[in-house]
Amino acid sequence: VLGVVLVLILLTIAFESIKESIEESVDRSMLPIIESLFGEMTVLGFLSVFTLVVTKAGVFETISVHFFGKEEHQLVLELFEMVHYALFFVMVAFVCQVLLLVRQAMQMEAHWCRLDRITSYSHAINTSTTHSNTLTFTKTKTKTKT
Repeated sequence: VLGVVLVLILLTIAFESIKESIEESVDRSMLPIIESLFGEMTVLGFLSVFTLVVTKAGVFETISVHFFGKEEHQLVLELFEMVHYALFFVMVAFVCQVLLLVRQAMQMEAHWCRLDRITSYSHAINTSTTHSNTLTFTKTKTKTKT
């Protein structure tokens, strides 16, 4: 029992560390997406707790016996567990997809910022060169008149 509790504590600490690392590594504009992601994971956790309570209370077995007879007393529990695992794997795919999309969005934003800086710098150089050429042309024209 102590070993199971220790493993659960370590997993919780690891999960929180990963969560904080993700939250700290994304831009502020991406935080609502990350918060929604972890909100969805909270819903899945609630479903897991609900499933545990309902299973321990014998609700699934009672429903199975009522609808399918004594020989199929575990059928509803097995079906519910299968759906629960399917939801878990959908959630894992969802988490991976969201994290990948957030990463790509951050990379694209950084790329656009680089392009914006290059464009601004290029525009500043062109503006100062044009202004400088205009001054040179004006000085030359003035000297020619005198």
